[in-house]
Amino acid sequence: MSNPINERTFEKAAADLKKLLFSVKLGDVKVQLSGESTIDAKHFKAVVRTDDHSVFSVVTDNYNLITNQQALEWGKEAFHKLFPQIDVKEIKPYRIHSPSTQSFCHIQLIHHKVNFQVFDQDLWLPFIQISNSYNRTYALSFELGFVRKLCNNGVIFKKNTVEIRAVHTRTADFEMKMNVGIEELRKMQDEFVVSMKNLRRFYVDPRYIVPLVCKILKFDFNLQNKDKTEQTLLYDANYEEPNEDRRQLDELEQVVKRLAARYFSDMGHNAYAVFNIVTDLISNEHENIKKFRQFTLHSTTYYYKPMEWLMDFVDKIEKPDFDMEQYLKDYLKYAA
Repeated sequence: MSNPINERTFEKAAADLKKLLFSVKLGDVKVQLSGESTIDAKHFKAVVRTDDHSVFSVVTDNYNLITNQQALEWGKEAFHKLFPQIDVKEIKPYRIHSPSTQSFCHIQLIHHKVNFQVFDQDLWLPFIQISNSYNRTYALSFELGFVRKLCNNGVIFKKNTVEIRAVHTRTADFEMKMNVGIEELRKMQDEFVVSMKNLRRFYVDPRYIVPLVCKILKFDFNLQNKDKTEQTLLYDANYEEPNEDRRQLDELEQVVKRLAARYFSDMGHNAYAVFNIVTDLISNEHENIKKFRQFTLHSTTYYYKPMEWLMDFVDKIEKPDFDMEQYLKDYLKYAA
């Protein structure tokens, strides 16, 4: 598969991480009154970047500023507690997500010696995702994910299932919550392997692949003729011309079929291959797909969707009356 994890992956992530380790501080907030007089805003502070003096947010004065550098060190500590046999110095970032404002970030760390096989020659590596922000978008948290080494497909295990959280106003809670979270994280790897094996046992007819991908990602395309009236524009902010939705569906279909040809050839026509198609679509550089309205509106949630689907789907296919067409329902209209 494309984009395997290698030294180039680590070099790019290290360069991206370096850009996030700038200095920040809490500064006084002043309020300008009528005229030219100013007063201090009691009980408030500003989160300020020290090199260019830009302000990320205004917070209460009991706010504990956690820098990205501190978050990174705690993330390495969490990874080491989960896998005590490793050398902390060998923990590396492999993927970084941050907006152009650098007001928040997601840092994903792995260690090359921590891996496990789901199937023969199919190696996965656990990673810790660190989330931190200077604009109060995210409280500091750590979540477990898994990435397939051969193709760099990554997925967060479960959204909000286990978070090792440090509350910015109560630092004393950090150690206790981290220790509780680590025990849960240890169980997740075993659960992940079992789920992957259950997926591989389930046959998927190729004609269902596009509807299934749309269902997993909750893509909903408007394929009906719809007059572009003034009322539509007024009340539907996300309105797009039907032919634009059709164009996006056609583009998605081409990408999915290309990925399906690869993964079905390597893994067989099964749900494990579908899982890899979806994680590839999310993780790698399918830039046109990521410009879709559905994707841009909810881009931060898409790393969770494959695992959310997996846990639900594995449960459903165990039932003797499971029917794929009934499961897909409205998404069948996207079949080629």
